[in-house]
Amino acid sequence: MIGWQNKNDVVVGNIGERIVRDILNSKGYVLYAPLNHELAHAFDMLAEKDKKDLFIVEVKTKRSREEYPDTGVDTRNYWVYKELSEKHNLPIFVYFVDYHLGEIYGNYLDILEENITIYFENRELDYPRFEGGIIYFPLQSMVHIDYLTNKEIDEILKLKR
Repeated sequence: MIGWQNKNDVVVGNIGERIVRDILNSKGYVLYAPLNHELAHAFDMLAEKDKKDLFIVEVKTKRSREEYPDTGVDTRNYWVYKELSEKHNLPIFVYFVDYHLGEIYGNYLDILEENITIYFENRELDYPRFEGGIIYFPLQSMVHIDYLTNKEIDEILKLKR
């Protein structure tokens, strides 16, 4: 039987978390993450800087949708993030490591939740969108964080095949 940490999707997620961790470390953040990854955890890590700035970090290593200019998270996870944020009064920043676009982008969950209408291929699309157990956010609401290297993209794609 394959252990949880050896499943391809988990390994891909770990790659994305490592990439975001490196970015945050380079910006002077101290990171706190679960020690036991075999147990379910509510979020990927906490980031703290200068003992003043503290936020929850959630990393999604996935491509944006091809047919819509958006990406999203599982609604079950979304409701957990929302409850955590409200209960502990901590913002949540969701990082998307998009191996198709070769880019890392994201935003604070409260900004992603703002209602917005975008125009795409002669259609009006209202966001956030709940479809099939996923809540989708428009790429337009994301801030650019960094680009993936070709090596990072290849590392992820080897596991996605």
